[in-house]
Amino acid sequence: MAYSLNQRPDKIGVRLDDKYANSLSLRIKELLRYKHEEGFPGSQPVHFESGHVELLEKENYYVRDKSDGKRYIMFFTTVDGGTAFMMDESCQFRTLAGFKLPLRSNPNQMHNETMVDGEVIIDTDNNKRYLIFDLMVLNGITLIERPYNKRLGMLKADVLEPLNAELEKNMGMKTKLPLTFAIKPMELSYGLKCGNDGLVFVPVNHPYESTTCKKLLLWKPITKLTVDFMIKYYKEEIYELLIFDGRDHKLYDYLTIDSGLAFQWKRNSPDGSIGTFWYDKRWKTRSHDGGYGGWRFLRFVRDKNKADREKDVDRVWKCIQTAVPPEMKIENLL
Repeated sequence: MAYSLNQRPDKIGVRLDDKYANSLSLRIKELLRYKHEEGFPGSQPVHFESGHVELLEKENYYVRDKSDGKRYIMFFTTVDGGTAFMMDESCQFRTLAGFKLPLRSNPNQMHNETMVDGEVIIDTDNNKRYLIFDLMVLNGITLIERPYNKRLGMLKADVLEPLNAELEKNMGMKTKLPLTFAIKPMELSYGLKCGNDGLVFVPVNHPYESTTCKKLLLWKPITKLTVDFMIKYYKEEIYELLIFDGRDHKLYDYLTIDSGLAFQWKRNSPDGSIGTFWYDKRWKTRSHDGGYGGWRFLRFVRDKNKADREKDVDRVWKCIQTAVPPEMKIENLL
């Protein structure tokens, strides 16, 4: 499947009133047995490190491409004759009204409290698609303790097949829906080619953990392990990179740029702008101590006025330091 690399999906459906959203969030967290008051209850991966190679050799994994979509937990209900609620990672809700998800056993009845996990992407034909990669709750019955391969089978048989059958019959609903639905393509780890944006390794026989899962692994190329810094001019072709400490911005590191970028930034100063950077261990720097290894500019971030927080930068830096070395190509592990 081809995805658009230059677009992320905009808002879908209608924003839900905060008062109702709070009670809905509590119910979702209860079904997922999420024990924290704050935070997104979806399963979160850890970054792939060289130490995880042994884990891949011992256990069976599915692998899926990491695409630049927007993640949503979708919660199907019978509210108002059929409503799907979409919870994003900031715990904001959107609603899709008039959404009837029929039961496999009785197409005249609807699912109530069925929950899936997935992401909305925009394909190269500019169509929004919701790609589902997990089923956690089926008609109020929590499935998170069942193995992943079992949950996938139920997702196909109990959710996608009845939904597709209904959409073929109900053209009115199909026309009104702002997106299409499909299971996120995945393979066993030895059958998938490496994707450009990264890979997610999902343990076949593991339950769904509504928190950080140490066996759910996210691998990214080094150029995708990025940090958003605030840029401040220092001298000549050197700039300061600032991070946000919760109250103000402070110096984190220095940036050495090439002559081409220096010419552009001399004409249009980036002072105060937020930019995305990746770390290049082979980049020759001109900071105080010189040497090799430094940040490289990727792009400006126009919709932010604060840099990443220190704890998030530290997390990315740890991932960079423990990443699979270039000589250990990820394709050799699949």
